[in-house]
Amino acid sequence: MFETILAAVADPLAPVQVAATKAAELARLTGGRLVLYHAAYDAALSGRPFFDSSHLAKARDDYLHRQVRALDNLAGALAGDGPSATTVAEWQRIPHEAIVRAGMRERADLVVAEPRFRASRRRLAGFSHTDWELVRLCPVPLLLARGTAAYRAPTILAAVDPFRDTEKLSTLDLRIVQVAREFTRLTEGGLRLLHCAIEPRATPGMPFSVIERERKQARQLLKLLLKDAGLSARALKVRTGNPAEAIAETIVDDEVDVLVLGSMTRGRFENLVLGSTAEKLLHTVACDMLVVKPLGFRTTVVATSRGSREIVRGPAPAASSAGRERRG
Repeated sequence: MFETILAAVADPLAPVQVAATKAAELARLTGGRLVLYHAAYDAALSGRPFFDSSHLAKARDDYLHRQVRALDNLAGALAGDGPSATTVAEWQRIPHEAIVRAGMRERADLVVAEPRFRASRRRLAGFSHTDWELVRLCPVPLLLARGTAAYRAPTILAAVDPFRDTEKLSTLDLRIVQVAREFTRLTEGGLRLLHCAIEPRATPGMPFSVIERERKQARQLLKLLLKDAGLSARALKVRTGNPAEAIAETIVDDEVDVLVLGSMTRGRFENLVLGSTAEKLLHTVACDMLVVKPLGFRTTVVATSRGSREIVRGPAPAASSAGRERRG
């Protein structure tokens, strides 16, 4: 499933490389292809909008070459007995769009990112705007890693909500279970499912039989999810109350290492508003988060070919019928 893994490196010169370390570990486990990607930008060198010059253009090129050399050094340090990494650096002002485009261009099956850094190099307490936008726009599974520690039989929690449709399992829940199951297999971890139940709201005149029927349908859908995940009923936990609070409490109680959950847009402006549960958890949970999109999701970021201000080194991706550019 994870044949190509793209690590979004926020700063190639940072002493701790969370995204790259986690991506390299997963690439070794899968035997897949690893891409270290950095969207380089320095406002002082941009010349925007009216003051560009040949001097600034040369300074940008020098800056970009320094960044890719740092990526090359990082790739060498991570190599070990795993696959060689492709390193890609390009001049891009909006990092989240650049990362999504790079993922599409490299045909990544998984994007690994980490909390971003401010100019002072201090890590944010929660997630920055870039990470929020990645969750919203990245079309493939997105692993938001908190630390560099290797996965050693991690506890993996998949948050599901099969009651989105009362008659059949949602494509998002099926996708969550599929990704969580594969991640569990790779890391030799333990998988559990969590459903945050919200009791049907009884209104005047509503027969109790209607409420009981909805409960029964939810139980049946949960059994189907357990079967699809290859788990017994003991691996399911059902909690009531606010979903974000229930998930956060379960993470602490069960010492969860990786939370797998879905991301859906809600509201009138679907391309602007992130699902409230995922949005709240971005700023509260301390474990790694693996965010999954429903099948058929289409990002609003437009894919582009490689630009002139891009440096690529290392193993080149396989060519396709579309004739992708190869550099090495």
